Amino acid sequence: MYIYIIPNLSNNGKSIGFIENVIIDEKYRNKGIGKKLMEMAIEYARENNCYKVTLQSGIKRTEAHKFYEKIGFNGGSKRAFELRF
Repeated sequence: MYIYIIPNLSNNGKSIGFIENVIIDEKYRNKGIGKKLMEMAIEYARENNCYKVTLQSGIKRTEAHKFYEKIGFNGGSKRAFELRF
């Protein structure tokens, strides 16, 4: 997993935390590791004056989506678009 802190001009200049590539090996899932990593990333964003944390997840990763929603992320608030090369 990694988190970017992105400078931002709106929201009184508060940054945005962007999380991507959250990967927990299958044999280590459901042991609290992912939750702890996410808690650490969210705290890091708070410490860096972010007004929100956002993440992307593959459209077919429904179990991951349930996990993110369970820890407080809103899966219906935004829509992501990408252009791959």
